[in-house]
Amino acid sequence: MSNGARELIVKRLRRTILALDRRHVQDIDFIAVARHAQRKLESGKGTLVERYGFLQFIMTLARDECGRNYSAESNETAAIQGDMFTGVLQRRYPLPHKRGDVPVYRLLEHLTPEQVRWNAEQHRKVGHAHLRHAEALEDYADSMPDCEAS
Repeated sequence: MSNGARELIVKRLRRTILALDRRHVQDIDFIAVARHAQRKLESGKGTLVERYGFLQFIMTLARDECGRNYSAESNETAAIQGDMFTGVLQRRYPLPHKRGDVPVYRLLEHLTPEQVRWNAEQHRKVGHAHLRHAEALEDYADSMPDCEAS
C-alpha cells in the first residue's frame, strides 16, 4: 500500500475520532473507529477476503490512532505535547483493562472517580519508568571511561 493511501486512511480515522467526539459518543474503541472509517472508505466492490484484509489493516491503524490520542504512553494527547503538560485534561481516557484487552475510551465526564484514579496511576507508572530510564542512562554515562569524542 502506498504512503498516500495510508495517509488517506489515517486522515479518515482521525476525522472519525473527532466526529465521534463531537457526537458525544460515551465509549469508543479502535474496532468501532475502524468500522466507521471503513464504511466511508470502501466502495463495496471487493471480495470478502479483500474486505477482511482491509478491515484488519484499518483496525491496526485505528488502534494506533486511539492510543496516540488517549493512552498514558502517548506524547501527543491534548494533555501531553512532547514533554510538556498542556494544563488541560484529555477528552477521553481508557477504562481500566488488562494488557491485551481492547481498550475502551470513555468521555472524561462519564468516568467514575475510581476510573479517573486508575488513569492517574497509569500516568504515574509511565512517568516513573521514564525517570528510572534516565537514571540508568546517567549511571551508564558515569561508568564510561573518559575519552574524547571522535
